[in-house]
Amino acid sequence: MIERKPICVMEGDGVNDAPALKRADIAVADAIDATRGASDIVLIELGLSVIVSAILASRAIFQKMKNYAIYVVSITIHIVMGFMIIALILKFEFSPFMS
Repeated sequence: MIERKPICVMEGDGVNDAPALKRADIAVADAIDATRGASDIVLIELGLSVIVSAILASRAIFQKMKNYAIYVVSITIHIVMGFMIIALILKFEFSPFMS
């Protein structure tokens, strides 16, 4: 299981909020350049409500990637099982040019 670290979000103008903004993982659109550079994520729209849509979009992307990985593995298993049935049960000898 992946260990998750806590996320710190801070909103401020940057001058008097500098210590907290230095620790923040997420910076908002109107943050100072130093805060944007130090943070992991920079929101390009005003407000913190875009975090919800970002989480929903990332979950949808992850689900699509997971579905694709399952699809690729299942297709590979089908191909390998097909060749194994052809080679072992039907006694078909593959020429070197088929590999």
